[in-house]
Amino acid sequence: MSPRFKMPLILLSSSGCMHLPQTQAQRLDAMDLRVAQLERQVQSLEQQLGSTEDIQQRREQEARVLLAEAKEERDAGQFEQSRASLNRLLTEYANTSSARSARRLLAEVEVPGKVVPHRASKHIDYWFTSGELDLSTGTTVVVFWEVWCPHCVREMPNIQGLYERLYSEGVKVVALTRLTKSATEDKVRQYIEESELSLPIGKEDGTLAEWANVSGIPASVIVRNGEAVWRGHPAGLTDDWVRQLMQD
Repeated sequence: MSPRFKMPLILLSSSGCMHLPQTQAQRLDAMDLRVAQLERQVQSLEQQLGSTEDIQQRREQEARVLLAEAKEERDAGQFEQSRASLNRLLTEYANTSSARSARRLLAEVEVPGKVVPHRASKHIDYWFTSGELDLSTGTTVVVFWEVWCPHCVREMPNIQGLYERLYSEGVKVVALTRLTKSATEDKVRQYIEESELSLPIGKEDGTLAEWANVSGIPASVIVRNGEAVWRGHPAGLTDDWVRQLMQD
């Protein structure tokens, strides 16, 4: 019986051409091509990211400029213009870091023009010093503060000076606390005595602070004949500014 011979197996493609095994060099060439493609994709993504960051930085800068304009308008007593600038900022630049400050400032500039609560004096629980609250007539500077607040404690001597200088001109100045957090009646009385304060200082029930949109302290509002005409930080209170608001 004749021996059987094994025929070599030949693989043919559909086109009839034989697929030869891929050489090491071919595999390296394919890898290099793939790496080059990936590098181009990474470069494209980096360019897109850089462009996005540039746009965001420009928007942040534009928002800061608009916020600064709104503050200048507020300080000049141009509350309608300030509100318009802030609403534009919150509409066009809502995702910027300036938007948070704009929301707080908008709460302030919405106060001028508001009528004081009816019978505001009924919201005073008691007085630490001799005082009374009549916001229906004349000009009154109301300061909201707490004894645990270092910024408030720093401003109170200045408010005392404002009270002493403008009292003879008919300007009323009062400071109101709600006794929040660690504040107590004893701590307030001790601070008043140590600081030699004589301006009217009272404990309120929170109604007036809510009316004045107080979310941070110290805060102040100027009321003329029953209507708010200014709202801001007490550090911005000057004799001339209060006199101007008395006459406007």
